[in-house]
Amino acid sequence: MAVTCRLCEDPACIAACPRDALSQSQETGAIIVDKDKCNGCGWCIEACDYGAIMLHPESKVVHVCDLCKEQGEPQCVKWCPEEAITVVTSDVLAQKARISAIKKLFKESKPESKK
Repeated sequence: MAVTCRLCEDPACIAACPRDALSQSQETGAIIVDKDKCNGCGWCIEACDYGAIMLHPESKVVHVCDLCKEQGEPQCVKWCPEEAITVVTSDVLAQKARISAIKKLFKESKPESKK
């Protein structure tokens, strides 16, 4: 199962970095890694509650999903054959959770039909 960055509003990974190698894009919310500043200490990896930051085994620099900024759009979303992957803001995600909860409540409160 792939783990992607949750685009946190106040990212713990950025706060944990002692070298200021991480920043967050104002436009997309994606975490940006300054490869020249990162020394691979791993503090950001430990700080991320979602396991979305990894240490590259060869370069020893952390990497995290940047929404494929060089390609202009997330390639996982573009190429998913089942169209099961989307990029949403935290507001949209919260709205989807509320709608799902309401549907579940209505389903549970609806009396079962007799056969």
